[in-house]
Amino acid sequence: MSESRLDRRGRLWTAIGPLTTPGHAGACFRISRPGAYRLACDLAGIAGKVGIEIASSHVTLDLTGHTLVGVPGSLDGIRITAPTAAHVVIRGGVVRCWGGDGVEAILLACGRVEGIFASQNAGCGINVGQACTVAECSASSNDAGGISVGAGSRVERCVARENGDYGISAEDHCAIESCAATANAGRGIRVREGTLVVHCTASGNRGRGICADRDGNLLVHNAVHGNEDASPCLCADMNNDGSMDAGDVGPFVTVLLTGTGCP
Repeated sequence: MSESRLDRRGRLWTAIGPLTTPGHAGACFRISRPGAYRLACDLAGIAGKVGIEIASSHVTLDLTGHTLVGVPGSLDGIRITAPTAAHVVIRGGVVRCWGGDGVEAILLACGRVEGIFASQNAGCGINVGQACTVAECSASSNDAGGISVGAGSRVERCVARENGDYGISAEDHCAIESCAATANAGRGIRVREGTLVVHCTASGNRGRGICADRDGNLLVHNAVHGNEDASPCLCADMNNDGSMDAGDVGPFVTVLLTGTGCP
């Protein structure tokens, strides 16, 4: 497919392809205009190139269940390059084995990444900027971290497993809800200042289960168990006893206790 079409609801969308989204020396395909775009088949990367570059705001990229698979020497699977990108949605597919990040969207503000499975990338699985939402995604076996979000962002219903550093990392004033961080080489969930972490699990990580670097954070109704790092720091699960209780509270963390003491 090489032209714009209407879906069943009458919405216009464009298939990713050499005629509609031609690439260049640094990218296999490049989206340069606002609109809705879909991937119609799996895409294999090329050394020295990004898979799909998004150089515009107001873009929806739907992978429609397909896979972007990198090769040795490739760059990011999906990269946003517009310096003030906003209102970009990336959803619905697999991004694996790229030489950089799976989804590199640090320049994005007010965007959304949903239903993306990012694995075995040399960088971070999913990396977004400020005021973004990452929902129902999985980041596993990435050489760096799993999911990283900028200030004022939200991470919900995500899984981060067996990544080479942290599972989920959030800057100031974020919300992390109903997520699982397991068997990561660093901290399970890492937050900075003024962040809510609720209904999450963090287990089997080499670093802290849930760790807060600054003040004003609220951790409530989380389960933390079996994380290796038991050294004193201003974190949750400070005594590494598999639960978050009074022995785990530092000046940067507020823990609400319920029932037997496991928030």
